[in-house]
Amino acid sequence: MRPVGHPVLALAVAGLLAAGAAACASDDADPSGAGTTVPVAMDDAVALNQIQVIGSHNSYHVSNFDRIGGLSPLAATLDYTHDPLPEQLDEGLRSFELDVFRQDDGEYHVLHFPDFDPISTCDLFTDCLTEIRDWSEANPGHAPVGVLVEVKTPAAELGAAGMDQLDEDIRSVFAEDALITPDDVRGDAATLAEAVPEGWPTLGESRGRVMFAMDNGDEVRDLYTDGHPSLEGRVLFTPSEEGRPDAAFIKLNDPTGSLADIERLVAAGFVVRTRADADLLNAQNGDTEDRENAFASGAQWISTDYPATEDPAPSSGYTVAFPDGSFARCNPVVAPAACVDAEVDPTAP
Repeated sequence: MRPVGHPVLALAVAGLLAAGAAACASDDADPSGAGTTVPVAMDDAVALNQIQVIGSHNSYHVSNFDRIGGLSPLAATLDYTHDPLPEQLDEGLRSFELDVFRQDDGEYHVLHFPDFDPISTCDLFTDCLTEIRDWSEANPGHAPVGVLVEVKTPAAELGAAGMDQLDEDIRSVFAEDALITPDDVRGDAATLAEAVPEGWPTLGESRGRVMFAMDNGDEVRDLYTDGHPSLEGRVLFTPSEEGRPDAAFIKLNDPTGSLADIERLVAAGFVVRTRADADLLNAQNGDTEDRENAFASGAQWISTDYPATEDPAPSSGYTVAFPDGSFARCNPVVAPAACVDAEVDPTAP
């Protein structure tokens, strides 16, 4: 948990530490120019919820339009292909979405829709996780990576064992100290929600780690939280609402209609996910209103079908990146003065 300190004293100490870090950097600079050292003052002064990152929607997706284009109007909204996960990470993307189905073999597989839209850059859930883990271990100074998991198998078919399997799959790939879990945030607080204002780890504590959240806000979420009201022992944060004990992560996918709500929730300490575009409609029309409102809202996780490192929307040239071309920066709503955009993720290109 982040300690609560006197703000004036903290700023003074931060200034001294920053000066010292700058002096050390001049003596110990990486001759390649590719070092990952970050000033100590910033890493201690900025919390996980005080940065903002862009990631991909349906991050595993490979277009199947050639086969399904004439079968359904829905196909036009699915005509996009993302780079493999390690390439997206190399390009600087720091949040991802994986849709999982538990199939007849008892394993969770990653795909959009069986039969209709099934092509993925990685098959098993654990395969996709392994790609993220291997990249993370090779780039230990990276900003925290967010992974949104949407469970597409109905809760009634999964039961409690299916919920436990999600946690087990993640923990079979990631060491516990490589994860940012609800228990890490809750600390000694009575509920996860009570810990939100001051409980998020610092950026320094979060580097090289991965935070998982669930996309489902329905029966799947309720099954996952059954017996774990504050997500005790769980890996994934759940999309919640104020007043619930599990409230730490909130999903509001309309950044224009929900702009004021997102700003308020971010200011209160919640981590919020929103979308810069949806169903390719904004992108195809070149409409940037949602994108710009997503940026301004302070939502920490912003997803897009068109990250600027991949092909733009063919009809409009629409892409998504922050104004400097990056995918990670200081949060425009809650970042402290010590935060420096260029240092949020020194591993990014």
